[in-house]
Amino acid sequence: MDQLHLNVRNTASSVALDKQGRERDLVRGSRSKKLQSLPKCRKIRKLRILQCNINGLCSPSSRIKLDKILELASKHQVLIIALQETKLNTRHRLRVKGYNIVRQDRSSNGGGGLMFLIRDVYFRGIDRINSPSKSLEYQGITVLSRNHNNNINIFNLYHTPNNQKLDLDALEGLFTNATVLLGDLNAKHAAWGCALANSRGQDLKNLSNDKAFLFLNNGTPTYRSHSYNTTDALDLTISSPDLFPYCSWKVIDYVGSDHYPILIELDYDVKAYGNNNIYWNFKKANWTLFEKTVIEQLQKNPITEDLENE
Repeated sequence: MDQLHLNVRNTASSVALDKQGRERDLVRGSRSKKLQSLPKCRKIRKLRILQCNINGLCSPSSRIKLDKILELASKHQVLIIALQETKLNTRHRLRVKGYNIVRQDRSSNGGGGLMFLIRDVYFRGIDRINSPSKSLEYQGITVLSRNHNNNINIFNLYHTPNNQKLDLDALEGLFTNATVLLGDLNAKHAAWGCALANSRGQDLKNLSNDKAFLFLNNGTPTYRSHSYNTTDALDLTISSPDLFPYCSWKVIDYVGSDHYPILIELDYDVKAYGNNNIYWNFKKANWTLFEKTVIEQLQKNPITEDLENE
C-alpha cells in the first residue's frame, strides 16, 4: 500500500501542480491549505522593509497593532519588518506564522526592545560591533545574495529619550557600505522635518555628513502626540550612498501606535534566496488519469480483509 500511495501522489503532482494564482501564507488568520513547498533560489528585484515604533506589544490588547502591521506587510509584499519599543521581555512568547523572529529584549528596567520579522529571504545576524550601550539599542541582520556581492546590512535602532547626548561611539561603527539604518533615535533636526532641533539631532546630522550617509525622510511627520495633538519626525531611515539611488520612502497607514509605519523599498537586484510556495490546483487536475491510476494500483495491490493473516 505504500507503493500505491507514492504512485497516486506522483500522478496528482504531474497533472495538478500549478504555480499560477497561488496564495502566499496569511499571517495570524486563515490560509490556503499548502500541500507542497519547494525551496528555490529566486531573484528579488524589490526588497520592501516596514519600520514602526510599535510602542508596546506586551499585552493582548496591544497585539492588535501587530495584526495591523502584518496586514500592511501582506498588502505591500514586505519581506522585513523592523519594530522598535516592543517592551517585551523573556516572559513574553510571540510566534507569527510565516516569519522568522529576531528579538532583542531589555534585561531590566522595562520598555525599549527591538524585533525583526523576516520572511522569504536568507539572512544572518550581525554580531555586536562594540560594547553594549546604556542608551542606544540596536540589532542588525545581513540579507544574503546568491553571489554575496549584493548583501545588504539592516540595523534596527532605538535611542532612549532621557539621554541628551547621542551615543556616537556605539553608533559610528554601524555606518558601513550597503547599509540601511532605521528606527527611532529621538533625534530632532530640520533636515528630516522637525520644527525644533536638539543636540542629538545635530550630532546625528554631523555624523551622517562625515560618513556621507543620506536621509530618506521627506519631511512627512512620523509621530503624533496623543496628549498634545502635535506631530514630529522622530522615525528615521538613513542609507549608505551606494544604496541611496535605489531607495524610496513613504509614511503609510496608522496602526494604533503614536508612531506611523514607514515603507522603504529598495529597487535593487538583491538576488536573495527564498521559498516559492507551491500549491495544488485541483481545478486543473486530470481526474480521468487519476482514477485510471488508482484502479491500476488497486489491481496490483488488492486490499484484503484478512488482516490477521496478511
